[in-house]
Amino acid sequence: MNAIEAQKKLKVLFSDIFGGDQVIKEWPSNRNAEDWLKRFDNNIIYAPRPDIAIGPFNIAEGENTPDT
Repeated sequence: MNAIEAQKKLKVLFSDIFGGDQVIKEWPSNRNAEDWLKRFDNNIIYAPRPDIAIGPFNIAEGENTPDT
């Protein structure tokens, strides 16, 4: 199994557990950023791109903790 096949398989498995909207393949960590990453061109600042990412994704400034 190559990396692309493994990624697809993991997306399906994790989507069953966490929900499809919470699992993203090749997620650029500055996608839709509303914090300081928004101000930079993607080519200027390092932003990791994990093979598989599981949300929720913190893309806004502040603590962003859920209300309890």
